[in-house]
Amino acid sequence: MWSRWAEQDRDFWAEAATASREFWHTTAHPETGLVPNYAEFTGEPVPSGDYGEFFYADAWRTAMQMAVDYSWFAADEWQVEQSNRLLQFFYDLGIDRYNSKFSIDGTPASPQHRALGLIAMNAVAALAADDPIRLEFLQEFWDSPLNFGQYRYYDNLLYMLALLHLSGNFRAYAPA
Repeated sequence: MWSRWAEQDRDFWAEAATASREFWHTTAHPETGLVPNYAEFTGEPVPSGDYGEFFYADAWRTAMQMAVDYSWFAADEWQVEQSNRLLQFFYDLGIDRYNSKFSIDGTPASPQHRALGLIAMNAVAALAADDPIRLEFLQEFWDSPLNFGQYRYYDNLLYMLALLHLSGNFRAYAPA
């Protein structure tokens, strides 16, 4: 949006968007579609103890970011493939029972818990996916209750973002 509306540096912002899309290609595992919480500029996961190299809470949001980017701009067909790949990974684990933390190769990591935030972000990935299983992720999201436990703030925030995206009510407002 900045490349369209910024007072200056529009070319820079357009290049930043392109570079960001290309970066996703380097971070996503080619089979699972999982991305690390933190990545080097090379795309390699950043080892940082319990979280950096894992697909976990910060990484869940990339599914939303890619899907929304595709649904708004359709600038990279790879985002459709990536969304399908990611959803297939979770579908194969069991749409109603997958956990929330993995090595990017798909190996489960501790701690494990079922996270509403991940359910919500996978539902948003359905915006870019074209595999029929995407509809099951939407239903799983719709059927999931809000979280009242330890992770209620983050999980419910991602749930709210998913509701906005999936209902078409997440918008960018153009300058006056």
